[in-house]
Amino acid sequence: MVKTHKNNSIHPLFQTITLFFTLSVVAILCYRFMNKFCAIDPRPPIQLLSEKKIVSKSKIEVGFSINDLIEFNSVENKFTISAVISFLFDPKIVPLEKIEQFNFEKGTIESKSKVASKEIDGKMLARYNIKFSFNNNMYYGYFPFEDRRLYIVLDNSEIHLQDAAFKSSNVDLIVCPVHLPGWKSYDKKVYEGYISTKITLSNKVNEEILNPRIIFEIDYFHHSFRSLYLILLPLLLIFVIEIFAFCVDQEKYRNTLFSLSVVDIGALFAYRFVIQTISPDVAYLTLADYFFLIFLSTSFFTFFINGTGLYFSRFWKKVICISLQIYLILAFVYFLEFWPCCVC
Repeated sequence: MVKTHKNNSIHPLFQTITLFFTLSVVAILCYRFMNKFCAIDPRPPIQLLSEKKIVSKSKIEVGFSINDLIEFNSVENKFTISAVISFLFDPKIVPLEKIEQFNFEKGTIESKSKVASKEIDGKMLARYNIKFSFNNNMYYGYFPFEDRRLYIVLDNSEIHLQDAAFKSSNVDLIVCPVHLPGWKSYDKKVYEGYISTKITLSNKVNEEILNPRIIFEIDYFHHSFRSLYLILLPLLLIFVIEIFAFCVDQEKYRNTLFSLSVVDIGALFAYRFVIQTISPDVAYLTLADYFFLIFLSTSFFTFFINGTGLYFSRFWKKVICISLQIYLILAFVYFLEFWPCCVC
């Protein structure tokens, strides 16, 4: 008696409908995530004035106006700003020579104009045009979604908190509209406080030096899909090929399916080097890494099925295809809806 071969291939229309649903859900999840502000860049250290009752002799009112963002490179952590900074202070308590010693943490002042000063109600208003470069405390865990929270930290080690404290507010921070392709200003905040430095020498000298500090926070919303397309679309294409491979008769084209699985895994590892070149160099996993691991796991699963030669009926092949797509959707739901800390 001749054993008849039973074709277990899945109809391409079934795969097309299920994949259309899966890819639509993934696209909606990515779009929703893109429209949320997700940035948890760590704030530099500052002790807020409200947390410790310290009475200063006077206040130095600080105004900061950003005119231009000359360089904005969030991946390489390089920023250059052109701005105007102003100080309104009592010159009898804090001389102008000390005011001019201001600096920015993790920043280099590339140019500073001569002071433009005038007297207002017994106080002095000093204004400087400055251009400075700085880097930031960055968290890249959400890459390729790259919302950024920039911190500009103003210090002055020549002024003691007992003599004067910095005073500023959101109104004093002005961010002029700047054309940044793929970016737009989202929010701003000002933190006024101080920084504490402790000095100990042979247990004989124990001194705490308090200097005023202000942190200007500027949030930038990233609305470009370019990095997401470059990373996600090739991975989705490989996944689609894996799913459509179930449309082929497993017993008749066993060797071809096994070769296709090997090629898919090889393509994933090859594309991993491409992802690495456009991703930030960090020691922890980013969303791009998790995306890669998700698709790598599905490729290894199909490789295991095709490599071991396990035969499945058409019904069970449909179950496997749907299960892989449900797994993909659930993974994206977790990493884009529950894992991040976002603001709608």
